Amino acid sequence: MIAAVDDGRRSAGPWRGERKKAAPGVDARRTVCYIKNGVNSMFDSIISILQNFGFPIACCVFLGYYLNKVSTEYREELKSITSEYKDAITKFQKALDRNTNVIATLNENLEKRGLETDVE
Repeated sequence: MIAAVDDGRRSAGPWRGERKKAAPGVDARRTVCYIKNGVNSMFDSIISILQNFGFPIACCVFLGYYLNKVSTEYREELKSITSEYKDAITKFQKALDRNTNVIATLNENLEKRGLETDVE
């Protein structure tokens, strides 16, 4: 059974149970809820913390998730771009090596014919 003791104001909580007058020696300004045999102060504390800090905590969690997701996508994109550039640089290096070999061959042919070359 749920029972609440308060100063006569309507309870805004989900427990809206029986209302009793405050017993002598009990502060009537504070609402005290009893669920079964235990005091529900821990539940009230959790609700209060969530009401006061729930939105900022939820925003921080969402922001952390979003930053993790964006950084993961960025890393994957960077890896693919780096791979493409490595392939392009490798192809360019092979073409440059072939051109160097062709120039060396042409230079040798010119020297065989007795023509001077100014390539160093």
